[in-house]
Amino acid sequence: MLRDLAEKAVRMAMDLGSEYADVRAEQIYSTSIRLANERFEQAIPGLDQGLGIRALYRGAWGFSSTTSLEPKKIKAAVENAFKTAKATSKAVKEKAEIHDVKPVKDYTKVKVRKPLTQTGIDKKLKLLLRFSKTVRDYSPRIVSASLVYEDGEGRRAVVSSDGAHILFFGSHQPSLRWCERRSQGRRKNHLLPRTSGQACRIRTLRPS
Repeated sequence: MLRDLAEKAVRMAMDLGSEYADVRAEQIYSTSIRLANERFEQAIPGLDQGLGIRALYRGAWGFSSTTSLEPKKIKAAVENAFKTAKATSKAVKEKAEIHDVKPVKDYTKVKVRKPLTQTGIDKKLKLLLRFSKTVRDYSPRIVSASLVYEDGEGRRAVVSSDGAHILFFGSHQPSLRWCERRSQGRRKNHLLPRTSGQACRIRTLRPS
């Protein structure tokens, strides 16, 4: 379905008069859990989806995107991309060119024992609580700890008018990031040791 929508968007752009067009579309089911001092601040399952299109007209690029995969929304995005390229082409001095290269065709499916979407959010909550306890027990000087768990599973498609087709289906490696605040008032990031058999990737909290 996602590939079909991307291919249709490319055809629409070419029918409008584009010299070249490419589309990137995705549909990702995700989970985001935030915990502070062993209290859950949020636990949100979500859906991230959308489509972006680039169109080339007389050496000028136009881009547009939509967070909806409805046909009418995709059509509007295609038309906006083409209109932008057409309007820009009248003023652009350096014309963009597309070089002939062999189009890439690839399909990747990540094999997993169990899809993340089939793992209940209750198990993910318990996992976060377990790691929270590990953080708090790390040192008696730790007075607070915040943790964030994120994962995702879904599909991505890249299609271009020159014949490129790149499809991806699978799970994004879960990540758990955390930071601590010590009794001296210093904030410090750490990497927790891997738990045997644990699939989560641990990394430090990115600064806001």
